[in-house]
Amino acid sequence: MSKHGASFHLLHHRKTHNSKWLLIGDILGWVGAVSLISAYFLASTGVVSGQSPTYQVLNIVGAFGLLALALARRAIPSVATNIVWLIIGFVAIARLFF
Repeated sequence: MSKHGASFHLLHHRKTHNSKWLLIGDILGWVGAVSLISAYFLASTGVVSGQSPTYQVLNIVGAFGLLALALARRAIPSVATNIVWLIIGFVAIARLFF
């Protein structure tokens, strides 16, 4: 394989690898967005309480999904926000059950 061919192969592999992680991040991001919007809608319409396990789990799933998207896209402020969101969710769940 020529030097140019090896460089092209490495670049193609890197691009394909990154595309796969971006797709996974996008899918998880959509799941997270739907989860957070659902939690907000359910709490705002009085279907669930903001203190309910359902609300907290939806927030944890949402934060995890958006964290995956932020990591894939290297959006550091969103990474930090969603880590804090996850911590809040886990503390809230722990307080509900312990």
